[in-house]
Amino acid sequence: MLGALLGVACWWLYGLEFSMQYDGRGIDLALWHWLQIGAGAFFFLGLLLGSKAADVLGEVISAIFPFRVAIKPG
Repeated sequence: MLGALLGVACWWLYGLEFSMQYDGRGIDLALWHWLQIGAGAFFFLGLLLGSKAADVLGEVISAIFPFRVAIKPG
């Protein structure tokens, strides 16, 4: 379930980021692909890492967040 929710969040965030850099007509992103990728990725993380999967996710988000905040579109 977590993977599906994160897949929806990534789909939404990717759409916002892409729309800021693209001057043409909007592009309809396939939500189902994001759901499959998110759920599949977290399934394999949970399978390989077990209870440490949440720690890995937290570390990745902590590493990405300062980098993304420093970049301003436009």
